[in-house]
Order: sequence, then structure tokens, then C-alpha cells
Amino acid sequence: MPDAYDFPASPPAASIDLHPPALPPTDVPTLPPSSTAAVIPAPPLPPSQLVPIPSGPLSDVSHTYHSPGTLPVMRITKRRNVAHPMTNESIPVATQVSTRGSHDFNSLSVTNPITQQPMTATIEDLYMMKLKADAGHDPTVPLGKMPLPSGASSMVLSSAAVMNTTMDDTVHQILTPLFGDHSPSTFLGDSEHVALSAIWRASSFIAKQQLLPSSLQDVYDSDDRKDWLTACNEELAAFRSHDTYDLVPLPSDRKALGSRWVFTVKDSGRKKARLVAQGFRQKEGIDYTETFAPVICYESCRIFLALTVACSLRVYQFDVDTAFLNSKIDTDVYVRQPPGYINSKHPDWVWKLKGGMYGLKQAPLLWNEHINARLLSFGFIRHPGESGLYFHHAPDGLVLLGLYVDDILVAAPSPRTLHYVRAKLFAAYSIKDIGPVSKFLGLNIRQLDSGEIHLSLHDYITSAAVATGIPLHQSPPTPLSPSTDYQSTESPLLENVTEYQSIVGQLIFVANTGRPDIAFTVSLLARFLKNPRAVHLSGARRTLGYLYATRYQGLAYRKDAADSSSITMFSDASHGSAVDMPHSTGGYLTLMTGAPVTWSSKKIKSAVNLSSTEAEYIALSEASKEAIWLKNLLEYMKISVPKTPLWVDNAPAIDLAKTLKFATSVKQVDLRYHMVRDTVKKGIVELRFVPTKEQAADILTKILPRPTFSYLCEKLLTMLSWTNDS
Repeated sequence: MPDAYDFPASPPAASIDLHPPALPPTDVPTLPPSSTAAVIPAPPLPPSQLVPIPSGPLSDVSHTYHSPGTLPVMRITKRRNVAHPMTNESIPVATQVSTRGSHDFNSLSVTNPITQQPMTATIEDLYMMKLKADAGHDPTVPLGKMPLPSGASSMVLSSAAVMNTTMDDTVHQILTPLFGDHSPSTFLGDSEHVALSAIWRASSFIAKQQLLPSSLQDVYDSDDRKDWLTACNEELAAFRSHDTYDLVPLPSDRKALGSRWVFTVKDSGRKKARLVAQGFRQKEGIDYTETFAPVICYESCRIFLALTVACSLRVYQFDVDTAFLNSKIDTDVYVRQPPGYINSKHPDWVWKLKGGMYGLKQAPLLWNEHINARLLSFGFIRHPGESGLYFHHAPDGLVLLGLYVDDILVAAPSPRTLHYVRAKLFAAYSIKDIGPVSKFLGLNIRQLDSGEIHLSLHDYITSAAVATGIPLHQSPPTPLSPSTDYQSTESPLLENVTEYQSIVGQLIFVANTGRPDIAFTVSLLARFLKNPRAVHLSGARRTLGYLYATRYQGLAYRKDAADSSSITMFSDASHGSAVDMPHSTGGYLTLMTGAPVTWSSKKIKSAVNLSSTEAEYIALSEASKEAIWLKNLLEYMKISVPKTPLWVDNAPAIDLAKTLKFATSVKQVDLRYHMVRDTVKKGIVELRFVPTKEQAADILTKILPRPTFSYLCEKLLTMLSWTNDS
């Protein structure tokens, strides 16, 4: 084992500096960036007479301007019928509104003025809560701050009244204008709901944030031209500092790839410009050979978090700036000069790349090879069974590192060790220290002071539910209804399958990353991706509604649940179910530190099982393969793994795996499934019987009635708190 990861003698505790070492300031060039590379000057903005918003309700917002005649008046573009809370009559309620320019909104990203946390307020929520407020509350409520778009919290819309109501332990805010605020420029008319006349004021700022430039010309036309051009200059400065290219004539036998600017706004509000090559024009064998770059998979990420809790580590997150520019390129690639930054002396010359560039097909692989070499030089060991997982045994304990492209997780046993690893990373790359992990690969992750780690997908689920336009006020108790026939051919085929495929794609991500309770549901719905029917779309939307209603449920890895080497597995299979005919469905579940780390729900397609025992036996074999992988994964890191209990609710299947006495009854089973006997013989797993009522893997193999489903969910998931005082 390489031991280049030498730690210095322990300094006094008071001398430990946990802040990253200072980096040299970036030399951001001004326009033009150099005498040899003249920049096309930005054209002047079109003249327009900017005037303050008319006096009245918004007179206190003196810094907000609009061009005359361009106030962002809202109009309703989508509705659905709901029952009025008082009269029970069917009335239309808006689910989507549109601004001038046809920019659609079915939700607003706002800041909760009470918790100061980001939240999403949907148009339908606003309507429904306003209806309830009108039906059961005094409409005269004190003035307050309106929920504001992120980055605009200083703006006070004193014309909006706010009433707080609690729904699913989340503070929702009802927006209503003051009486008499019926200005033609702000009011939508008597036929529309008055809540929208307050929404438009915030949405104008949101629209400004969400409408990103698609080209440099859009940047020149933007009010934020200065910020965007500064971001472009910073990107080009990074190219120069990494010595990424040479400006050369294009060889006569080669073609240059195009380049373009991609503009984004980070969560912090910082504007980011990325120069990317048009890699889709690359030719295999000429511009690149290999492209695959390994990353840490989601199940290994969950094992990473479980080990962090079990070994009493603290996990921090880092991001490598302009990561792909650090690597050296292995073939000759030519790219045209970036739009807007053409060298005046050689406008027809191109960049010959010396390093990687975003957009190239081989760029992720080149970067992975580069950072892998660096991490090995630090003394880390790359796990051969999981190429995105690195580890090292430091003097004070195990150090883990998870790598997903340019996102890095580091779990260290002490501040001193963390500081040392961080200093190594900062010396090698331009690193952004994000601090304690909060969001990684779309997962909401939080580590409490006790060491417990919570993992959920509430941000992703909320975004998916809002974008799909499902009725958010409904709360299905289960993903799918046990009384619905999802094999029915009487349900009409969908004329447009795009919506169904989009929803199922989102559900697959959720099921694979952090919600085992919908694994079987997704497995079932995915079988109809090619020719879905209306009943399947209804089931997919119901599942998404269930996820939204339970979005704050997630996985809780706890120190007191078990130690680092304790693994518990459950295995189950269905047989004869209508949704499986003629095959069966097998599933397994693995628990570490009190929460699931791996799970599977798949149809057994290799054979038509003749009995439930046969199906359970095959499912046992699949679970035993997972047990072998986990044992190898942990033992390579010198973590001893005792015999893993594997709980099964079928006694004959246990007997088949333990003895050859009943071998003739499964002689038709594929030979590969008999490996479960070998794992039992070697002591890797210990088969134990569990009553069906307590079989946690039952949720992975069939549609369960509500009481059973809720009972098993309580075993797997935990209602998590994401407030500041948790």
C-alpha cells in the first residue's frame, strides 16, 4: 500500500486553521483582453425611456424600473376544475400563468420570510389557499413581506398581504393585493382571481433571472451585460492560466470544431459563462479514441454516507473549478476561436488544444485520469470495485473520498486530517470549498452534530411535481392503487407518450437514488414505456403526487443503529401476481447503520417459475451476489464484515439453499442461481426466516394495501426535518 500520504506531527489544537489556503487573485482581463486579441465591441443597447413604476402600491420601490408599456401582465394559460371549499361547486383554478413574451410559470421560487429558506409556491397552491382563506378567514390581514425571488429579498412589496397557513408542516404563503389595487396595468380583470395581481410583481424579477442568454448577442442585449461579459473574461482567463491552447493556422487536411458560450446562474446568484466545444462534430479515431470516465455510483455514495456515520467521520464537499482544463489532451484537436473574442490579426486562425475543454467527448476521461494520478500521489487508494471511491488509513482513522467528475466528497475523522487533505487539493487545483455537505448529485444531504446523516430528494421531487403540473394539494397514500388493473387493455392508448416517458424517467431517478418505497412501482410502470395507456399515465401521476406528499421522508443513517461492519439483508419474490404473469418479480434490500444502502426490484425473466419457492430461491441468489460485492468492497478497505443475516419469508427456499436433499425439485433452475449455496457454505450470509408481515423486501415485489405499505415504509424511511434548528 503506498504511503505517500504522510501526516506531519500533530500541531497544537489552537494552531489548526480550517480555512483553505489563500489562492492568488484571478487576473480578470478587461475588454479588449490583449493587444493581439481584439474583442468585438458590444453594440449599444436599444434606447428606451425608462420610467419608475407608477406611484401607488409600489411607490416605495424606487429602484425598480420597466419600459413603458411592458409591465409583465399575467394571463392564465392552464386551468383545472376543483370543488369550491364552501359551495362544493366545480370552479376553474389556474395551474399555470404566462407573462408577456409567453414565459410560462406554474410555480415561483421564493424565500420564506419566516425561515429565510428557499421554497416553491405553486400557482395552484396560491389559488387553493386563497379560496380557503376567502371561505374561512377574515380577508383583512396585516401587511407583510411578500415571498421574494432568491436574490431579491431586499425588495418589499407593501401592496401584498401575507397570511401564513400550515400544510404538511410547511409554511405556505397566500398573496392577495390590497383592496382598490385595480390598476389596469396590474389587475387581470374581474374574471380572473385577484391573487395573480400580486404574483406578477415577483414573477417579473423571476423571469429576469430565469431567461438566460443563449448567445453572445443576447448578452449584449441584456441589462446584465457587464456581469455576463465579466464571466466570459473570467472563463478566457482560466484558459490562458492553464495554457490550454495555441493560436495556429488550420491544417489543410483538418476541420475545426465550432465553439459556443453557455450561460448559467449558480445557486448563489453568480453568473457563469462556460466556453464549450461542439464535440458532436468529432470523429472517432481522428479526434478521440476512448471516452468512458468512471464516477461514483449512487449506491456507493449511500455506502459512503453510512460508513461516514459508522466510523464517526465528518463529510465535506468540494468543487473543482474549470476541472477539464487541467488535463492534457492526447490527440490533435482544433477549435474555432470563441464567438465575440476573435483575434484581430489572425481572424481565420484556430485554437490547437493542448489541454481538455468542455464539450469534447474525451474530456471527462482525460480529467479523470489526471485527478486519479493526483489522488494516488496523495496516498489515496482507488477501490478496484468502485472506481469513484478512494480511501486512506490516516493515523487517526479512515479517510474516504468520493469523486463524481469534478464534485468531491471527503469524509475525515478529525479537523486536522480534513485540513491536510484540503490543503493538498487546494495546492493541486482551483478548488471551491462548499463546506459541510448539503447537496450532492441532486441529493439533499445533511449531517447533524450527532453525526447522523439525512438523505432526501425533496428539492428534486418538488421541481418534478411542479414541472409536471400534478395537483399538489392531493396526497395519495400509496404510489399505486391496489384496486386498479394496470394490465387492462380496455384503457385507451396514449396518443402522445412524451409526458408519460418524462414522468417515468424522473421516477426512475428517484427510485434509484433515495426512495426504495417506489422501486417496484417504477419497475412496473417502466414496462409500458413503449405503448402506455391512460391507466399507466394516471398511475405515474399518482406516484409523483405520492412522492410530493412524502417529499420530506428519506433515509436516516444513525450511529446507534449498528457499527460499520453490520449489514442486514432482506430478500423476497412474488409469484402468480397478475402484473407479473407469466414471470415473477424478485427484490432485495440491504441495510447499514439503520437505513437502506442498496435495493433492487426486477422481473425474473430468465425462466417461468413453477412455484413461489423457486422464485424465492432465485431472488436469494441475486441477494447473495450483492452480499459478496459488499463484503469485498468493505474488506478491501480493511473493514471486517461478519456473517450477513439474510432474512427470507419462505422456509422451503431456505431449505433448498442449505441442503442438497431437495435438489431434484429445482433441477430446471439455471445453474448460476445455485451460487447461493456457495455463499451459505462459505459463511458470507446466514439465512434466517422472517414472517411475511415483517418482510421489509415485500415492498419491492408487489402492490401492497395501504396498511401494509405504510407499516413497511416506517421501517425504511424517516420523516426528516430540514429547518435551521434541526
